[in-house]
Amino acid sequence: MKVVALYRYPVKAMAAEPLERAALDWFGLAHDRRYAFVRADDRSDFPWLTIRQVPALTTYLPQVRDGTVQVRTPAGRELDVDGPELAEELAAAYGRPVRVLQSARGLFDAFPVSIISLQTVAAISELAGRELDPLRFRANIVIDAPGATFPEEAWVGREVRIGDARIRVDMRDERCMVINFDPRTAERDPAVLRAVARHRETCAAVYGSCVRPGEVRVGDAVVGGS
Repeated sequence: MKVVALYRYPVKAMAAEPLERAALDWFGLAHDRRYAFVRADDRSDFPWLTIRQVPALTTYLPQVRDGTVQVRTPAGRELDVDGPELAEELAAAYGRPVRVLQSARGLFDAFPVSIISLQTVAAISELAGRELDPLRFRANIVIDAPGATFPEEAWVGREVRIGDARIRVDMRDERCMVINFDPRTAERDPAVLRAVARHRETCAAVYGSCVRPGEVRVGDAVVGGS
């Protein structure tokens, strides 16, 4: 088993930033989900502006440059993540005010690390009747585990070593309608979540926590799970 792709999401709900290597610590991959936009009029425990409200968010491309985050909009504008122009553009798309939030600990839905296998993506593709991009599932670490089906789910409650880091796999990832949206076009396809709900108890991929910090790299072996 090995790592075939690494992704971080500098801004929650926006596009992935692909990586060849990354530092992993108690708060996930460096710079992962450190920013998010929130709906200013939402007082619930889930105030985030997400792909559910603005599907085009998945086509905004954030990049970390010298410790700061720049976002390329679908129109090609390069904007500061915490500048007024980006907030104004997203507020116009949403139809109500939004504001940016930053956290050094990361703004995660559950746990700071997420893992999915190519085998899981292939199996869900077959269930949904269409080829799916692993990016649709917004995981940090994509692995190849030949000969297995949904291999990462067998690791729940166990530890794996990836590169210099160790990760405890805490739980299956229960999905929402976000996986219906194509990560590159924002086109919606309800068949994806429907297939996961019908055949996989609405779960695809796993969440985990770092138990030993270290660097992880594309090509690293995935060891453990026992």
